[in-house]
Amino acid sequence: MDIVIIAVVIMAALSVQVMMHEFGHCVAAKLAGVEVEHFDIGIGPTILKYTDRQGTVFNLKAIPLGGFAQLLVEESLYGGGTKITEDNRERSFPEAPPAWKLTIMLAGPGANFLVAFVIFLALQLGNMAVQTVPIIDVADQDTKAYAAGLRSGDRIVSIDGVETASWQDIGVRLLDRVGDTGTLELGVMRDGQRQDYAVSIQDWESDKRFMDVFGDIGIAHDRTAEALTPNTSAIGRMVSAVEETFSMIVNTTLVYIKVAFADMSIFNFFGPLQLMQLGEDGTQLTWTDYAKIFALLSIALGLINLFPGPIVDGLSVIWSSVELVTGIRPSPRVYQISWIAGFILFYFGFIGLCVVYEIVRVIS
Repeated sequence: MDIVIIAVVIMAALSVQVMMHEFGHCVAAKLAGVEVEHFDIGIGPTILKYTDRQGTVFNLKAIPLGGFAQLLVEESLYGGGTKITEDNRERSFPEAPPAWKLTIMLAGPGANFLVAFVIFLALQLGNMAVQTVPIIDVADQDTKAYAAGLRSGDRIVSIDGVETASWQDIGVRLLDRVGDTGTLELGVMRDGQRQDYAVSIQDWESDKRFMDVFGDIGIAHDRTAEALTPNTSAIGRMVSAVEETFSMIVNTTLVYIKVAFADMSIFNFFGPLQLMQLGEDGTQLTWTDYAKIFALLSIALGLINLFPGPIVDGLSVIWSSVELVTGIRPSPRVYQISWIAGFILFYFGFIGLCVVYEIVRVIS
């Protein structure tokens, strides 16, 4: 697929996800009685505006990129908003009960997770959650798969003891092993008989700028395999959507952990996006695949905003939790110091470690 089209799709998806994230904050703030001064859709000059009964101004901007919810906050503390006075103090975010502060902060990532769930549920209810049978093609004898004993026509039913009912499941399980050393334990059905094989891995794919977990093993999806369409009740499909959302959250979190601890190259940060191409060699993606990529981006954005750093929601989540547990509200000075510390830790710590890791890897 053309890289320009992929870039446009990703930018559009991220823009919508940012808007939904901010809308989550907006809704929670209104429920908490916190004043929302304005909610912007996009950036740039305002072309349309609407003011609701609570006085919130909804602005439609000229450039459709992202969105922003401006709560009533202390200008010196948060770097924006209207100055808090005695007349509006009770409607401000700093004066909200700590439980509501925590709810408002979590509502942004929560909205992203909800979007992903709705997508998975829609695919399930619409009979579009097609899972391709994990039957493999081993075309080259000079591969790890062939050396381990796998052959074309084998159906992979488990990886490391975890069931793989679809080709998509294989991608998720392989992603979980990136950076590991040891063996991949593959359970295979051949001619009605189950057989187990082991594929050796060493710092697997951790030194690659772009992952190719299928190609490295030497397997490809047998495109002649039938497609499986779930045939369960509405409740069963809803449960499946919850499970798929939770599974994607867990596996994306694992990717971030691997990147943070240098088990995975920073260039593989979008590895989940590669695997969300469902191992179909990155070609002929369907609109269902795009829907799943959209869901993945939504989950990724939600998780990034839970990072305990500046700009994102994680730092406010921490302080709201501290206030909820101890009853002590951090002063503006303490908040500013933690914001600066988080900024230094993130940009000179996390990113710095990733850059150093890449330099060392290239030199060595």
